Amino acid sequence: MFNIFLFVFLLFSFFIVRGLSSLIDPKEGRHTDEGRSVNKRLMHCSVGALIAAVMKSDGQCTKGELEVAKTFLKKCSMTEKDQIEVLHYIRYFIKTSRNSIGYYTQPLCTFCTYRYRLALVDTLYHIATVTNGISYNEWQLLGEICGRLMITAMDQNDLNRHYNKYSRTSGNSSSWQYSRTNGGQSGYRQHADTQSDPSVKSCYDTLGLKEGCSMEAVKKAYRKLAMVYHPDKAPAEKKAAYQQKFIEIKKAYESICSHN
Repeated sequence: MFNIFLFVFLLFSFFIVRGLSSLIDPKEGRHTDEGRSVNKRLMHCSVGALIAAVMKSDGQCTKGELEVAKTFLKKCSMTEKDQIEVLHYIRYFIKTSRNSIGYYTQPLCTFCTYRYRLALVDTLYHIATVTNGISYNEWQLLGEICGRLMITAMDQNDLNRHYNKYSRTSGNSSSWQYSRTNGGQSGYRQHADTQSDPSVKSCYDTLGLKEGCSMEAVKKAYRKLAMVYHPDKAPAEKKAAYQQKFIEIKKAYESICSHN
């Protein structure tokens, strides 16, 4: 009886160990590989969707815009197969009206680093300049994409200042080019827009500064706090708190900038 029990126990242990080894063995752990493949395909689809959206936003798609996109893909050290896949998605989204920015920015925020997202946004700005400069619709779309990809206000303002010389807009349209657009932002950005603008003094307090200090000190403090409380770096259990703090920091910085 004991021998039978021992045999069953050893047999059961063998299958348990074999099952665990499949989770770490690349040859056996197919679920992990498949998951990574799905994530990569979703990222490629998202990149293609955003590039196509910017290309279509002024009503015309040119080879020059596509060449800028190809250059970006090569700089990302993508394999030739991955580049072809992204280009396939670009052509697909150019032909279809299904192009929800919010849906396709979420995977990039989840799986991509901030540096990659910033490089992608810079490429989208560059694409927008190819056909006779950046139109009003393109400025609006780029602002929405920046918000949804969680690009900091400082980085977005730098991009806007750099590419403002390519603007096709006139009159008062340039006044909002250095700030976020109100519509279609990510969830925490929409919540921030519903709050009233804080007083200038409270803004300095939020950044841990004394009122009237130099803009250089303001930028340095903002950059430091934004790095600490950026939602991408938040632990899972503190994500909501980090997002709220990130909102306050951004609102404070934007308010101080608007008063200087």
